[in-house]
Amino acid sequence: MGIKTVNGTCVRSQFEPWEQGIRAKIGETNRLSPYLDIFTQTGAASNRSFPVMPVQAFYRDELARVYDLVVRGEMTPQAGLDEVTNNVQAEVDKAA
Repeated sequence: MGIKTVNGTCVRSQFEPWEQGIRAKIGETNRLSPYLDIFTQTGAASNRSFPVMPVQAFYRDELARVYDLVVRGEMTPQAGLDEVTNNVQAEVDKAA
C-alpha cells in the first residue's frame, strides 16, 4: 500500500502525505495530478465501506446477483435497485 503501489491510504492522517508522494512520483504535469485530492476528500467523508446490519451478507449477495443481471442487460438499474430494496427490507423485517 502507499505511494509505491499507488494504493490510497485508509488512515486520515496519511492522506496529505499520500497525495504529496503520488504527485511527486507521477509529476505535476500528469493528467491525474490535479484530481488526487478527490481521493482524499471522498476517503475523509467515508467511515464505512458497507452498512452494518443484521442481514449484511444477504444484502451483499443481492447486490451482486442484481448487478450481474443489470450488466448483462437482463434488468434495468432501477428495477435492480427496487428488487434489492424490497428483498432486503423483507429480510430486515424478519430479523426485527
